[in-house]
Amino acid sequence: MNMEGTKHELEEYRKEVARRLDSLEEVFLSAAIGEFKTRLEIPEEEDEFTGLFVGIRLMTDVINEKIDELNTINRELEKKVAEHTKRLREAQAVAGLGSWDLNVETGEIIWSSEMYRIFSQPKDYRPHMATYLELLPETERTKINEAVEHAVTETKRFDIDFRYTDPKGVTKLLKGKGKPVTRKGKVIQVIGTVQDITKSKLAESKFKGLLESAPDAMVIVGRNGRIELVNRQTELIFGYDRNELLGERVEKLIPDRFLKNHRGHRENFFESPKTRT
Repeated sequence: MNMEGTKHELEEYRKEVARRLDSLEEVFLSAAIGEFKTRLEIPEEEDEFTGLFVGIRLMTDVINEKIDELNTINRELEKKVAEHTKRLREAQAVAGLGSWDLNVETGEIIWSSEMYRIFSQPKDYRPHMATYLELLPETERTKINEAVEHAVTETKRFDIDFRYTDPKGVTKLLKGKGKPVTRKGKVIQVIGTVQDITKSKLAESKFKGLLESAPDAMVIVGRNGRIELVNRQTELIFGYDRNELLGERVEKLIPDRFLKNHRGHRENFFESPKTRT
């Protein structure tokens, strides 16, 4: 074969290689942006390029199968997350409990759905530490601000009660809890909850009112045997101020002749509580 023939054959081969590589361009460009669905057609004639085409085809098929598998898992996880989120929202609504997340650097706050209901704010309201404090009376504003500042500067949790009057003039008693989140020793977030305890406090107030108006001495004792609540009649009958009784063991009010068996009776009652005389 002469020189000219060899050059011509080499040029033709280069063109064939370029043509074959051009046919792969779409597949490679798609893969470069993370898309592997482009179908690579394998030429019918077998030559030195067939192995390359088959290999790339197998590779994209395997990748597509794995992507489909991961997409299925992801859809299942998204469904579970949605279900758990729904249950959490329902639970928060029942408990009157909202959650929040404060970005310390920007002052932006993320509210759960229940927070919007508690504070009677529209869904397009975008809470920020500054605007949130403006919703509160001056005294409560100071209380919340100081609690958050202590959480940030002293890495302390807080648990406080505060009042809020909504746009309709309804006053609510709320319990706010929060704790700092640190990264590399620096507080970057404060997260917490707000619970509407208005009804429970009203019920507690009514209960205490009934307790105080009872004609008999009433003593409420915890499982540990310590006094948690007494009424006015208890003070009058036993001659103690209630502050002298709260936190003390109930045996303080039991005559000496009954002390021997009393602890056993108390423990048996908590194991099987029922009305006794």
